[in-house]
Amino acid sequence: MPRLIPALLLVLLLGVSPQAHARRTLAIAVLDLPASGPEPSAERTQESNLEALAGHLNAESVPATGYVGPRGASDDALAPWTRVGLPVSTGEPAVTAPTADHRFAAWYTGSESARDAVAALYLAHVEACLMGREAEARRRFGHETPVILSIHANELNADRMADLLTVLEARGYSLVPVDEATAELPRHAAGRQPPSASDPCGERWFEAHWRPRLDAISAVAR
Repeated sequence: MPRLIPALLLVLLLGVSPQAHARRTLAIAVLDLPASGPEPSAERTQESNLEALAGHLNAESVPATGYVGPRGASDDALAPWTRVGLPVSTGEPAVTAPTADHRFAAWYTGSESARDAVAALYLAHVEACLMGREAEARRRFGHETPVILSIHANELNADRMADLLTVLEARGYSLVPVDEATAELPRHAAGRQPPSASDPCGERWFEAHWRPRLDAISAVAR
């Protein structure tokens, strides 16, 4: 104990919490087959969105995993994933941080400035979601736990994946495979009650905090 006290005092004097250097881990689960999401706009296809998204992940050596339901797991259905170098699972990932990216993607249209504004809100949303999950883990388990972030192959992620990876890096996350993150989760860590209005990852938070801003961007862009 006598040796511990000076160390703690040094941490306090430096203004760094003991958890600041704790290893943060995050896995990315790319959900759904390319043909199962919202229709892309203009000349874009969902396979081209998946290709662009995977290009960013592969360039940064991110060990993301594609997830599809067992009913859609034919060889033909899996071909788009294997072509872009993403391993695919037909299981159900233990997602701990849904990004609501499909909701933001619905507003990701129009001029370049409008798209930039939507993307900025999306990245702010992801960071708020991660901060909420970090705080929740500390409250429930006394320490942060791995995060499994879900995304989809849409134009928003295809265009902004590099920016999303920058957000994750800035928060100090090491990117790991989904299986590794799942194995490190405490028991029942992924089991959650229906999202409350204060859950920054949830639909109710999206409707209250982000949809009005997205509507405003859309109104100005008209």
